[in-house]
Amino acid sequence: MALSGVRVIELEGIGPCPLAACVLADFGADVITVCRAQGGHVQSQGDPVSRGKRSIGIDVKSSEGVAVLKRLVRQADIFLEPFRPGVVEKLGIGPEVLCTENPRLIYGRMTGFGQGGTEFSNMAGHDNNYIALAGILDFFRRGDERPFPPANFAGDYAGGGMSLAMGVLLALLERHRSGQGQVIDAAMIDGANYTALPLFKWAQTGFVPVGSDGHVKSSDFILCQAPHWSDIYLCKPDPAKPGTRQYMSVQAIEPQFYAELL
Repeated sequence: MALSGVRVIELEGIGPCPLAACVLADFGADVITVCRAQGGHVQSQGDPVSRGKRSIGIDVKSSEGVAVLKRLVRQADIFLEPFRPGVVEKLGIGPEVLCTENPRLIYGRMTGFGQGGTEFSNMAGHDNNYIALAGILDFFRRGDERPFPPANFAGDYAGGGMSLAMGVLLALLERHRSGQGQVIDAAMIDGANYTALPLFKWAQTGFVPVGSDGHVKSSDFILCQAPHWSDIYLCKPDPAKPGTRQYMSVQAIEPQFYAELL
């Protein structure tokens, strides 16, 4: 496996950071998830992408727990933390501390708005907030309807988890040259915006039609379920599956595909 021999210490969280750790585990990394522990009891967050990971319960709010975590980090290649800016620093396990313990450590940080520099940095948020500010929520709309949230894959997972995974992997490559670790600051708002780069470039050329109000004219955009040959249709009820609703996805954009549809 490509990441065999790479050890990852992940502070358990929810959303994008566990996915980044899962990607690393899928490709052979040894991922150890640090679950919260208090009073001798593990308080797991129920990570849905825990496959391939080991876990350990540590009370990182105690000096003893911090000491244990530091010992783990000394033997690690990557450390991942999912909290808002300043949380790990208050716990005494920020990058200044852990990268001193292990100068080759790649310290990955996952936030919604980045570590600082904006009015949003210390705010809580969810997927809709990130992709709205990233400018891509407008693409999830049809006609004059309001934008609808596409579950949480665009901000949390594509913009967050996958961007963090890519960042730490690039840092691993760079470490082969410098011998030094580094801090990776992955923000969902940045990753979501970057993922949508081709759409923004198309908007500059007119391929993505934009109205005078700055919003995407989804009724004129072939990728927004605008014309009849790029839409989702409700199927007739299937007697074999009573009470179910099934849909047909159609996107015959090119003339030869439309001819095949007909």
